[in-house]
Amino acid sequence: MRVELPRLLSVLAHELRGPLSVIQGYLRLMLNQRDSSHADTPMIRAMLDATGRLAALGRQASDVAIWTNHAADAGAVDLAALADKTARLVPSGSTSVHLDQDIGREAVSTSDPDALAAALAALAELAARDTGGRVELSARSATDLVTVVLTPADVPGLEPAGDGPHGAETAATSRPLTIAFDRGGFGLSLVLASYVLDAHGADVRTADSGKRVEVQLQKAGGSR
Repeated sequence: MRVELPRLLSVLAHELRGPLSVIQGYLRLMLNQRDSSHADTPMIRAMLDATGRLAALGRQASDVAIWTNHAADAGAVDLAALADKTARLVPSGSTSVHLDQDIGREAVSTSDPDALAAALAALAELAARDTGGRVELSARSATDLVTVVLTPADVPGLEPAGDGPHGAETAATSRPLTIAFDRGGFGLSLVLASYVLDAHGADVRTADSGKRVEVQLQKAGGSR
């Protein structure tokens, strides 16, 4: 009998967790026994970093298992809070938030604001890596939808698409963005984002000839 994907991912996460905990425990012990000038210290730190990435993969696999059959249309979060959390979660720290107060008070439908913010952060990180610069998070509002807009701040001649104030843009690359949730180099963060956004009924696309990423989200209390 075939093991279903959620169960497979849960088993994988469990099997990774045990040996990695042992390896990291011994590496930390070895590191504590050496000072920063010891010849082995850089090597041990590199191994800790590598095993930390593997541990993160295990956690992400477990989260994907949860989101394969997860409904996300109960509860709400203010867009301003969601945007701020998103910016903090972008690994490179390359995202700034530009929302005016009115749109920041819009409530987005979600049962898990942390997971939704992490999904948006994964897309922001993708945009930052593709363009080699900072990303601005803005938004616009319609009757039942809020569109979160991720605009690289270094695309020449392109004004941010949100409602809030924006700083001056810098000149850099105008390479089109490509949304691919199965890209390598991001761990499972983009894969997990695809499940989280799908559970939210989100519509993800590029706009302005691939110069922005737009994510349509349902307003709390709105009709799909």
